Amino acid sequence: MLRSLVGSEMCIRDRKRHNEMAHDGVPPPDTSGLDVMANAKIRAAIQAGAFDNLPGKGKPLGERSRVGEGPEAVGHKILKNSGAAPDWIVRGKGLRGRASEVRERLARGEEDACGTAQQLNREIREYNLSVPSVSFHIVPIQI
Repeated sequence: MLRSLVGSEMCIRDRKRHNEMAHDGVPPPDTSGLDVMANAKIRAAIQAGAFDNLPGKGKPLGERSRVGEGPEAVGHKILKNSGAAPDWIVRGKGLRGRASEVRERLARGEEDACGTAQQLNREIREYNLSVPSVSFHIVPIQI
């Protein structure tokens, strides 16, 4: 019974928050000082037309990295700007390059390419277990 009351209270609170949203889709500011001040400045800039003539208006934003879109976006941006990268990204680049070379060698019919491909596939399987999402997996080499 308690769970259903808590659940329905949360649902009512979420619905109330949704109904309170401004017509432009921006939630009302919280009561903290920074949030109120930032939202006020953004709303004033929108009303003044400060964002109307930005370069690239009406064009797609371009490809965005899935890695840099979540809560870790600031950390990824710092790493990118400093020329550093997480280990799994560096390993993935190396494996992709080696896999491309081995695929070419297999296409040419080189004898030792099959053994190299088997070893590389073991490394690729290990790599695939270490990445944060299946979208970063590398396809093993077809032998």
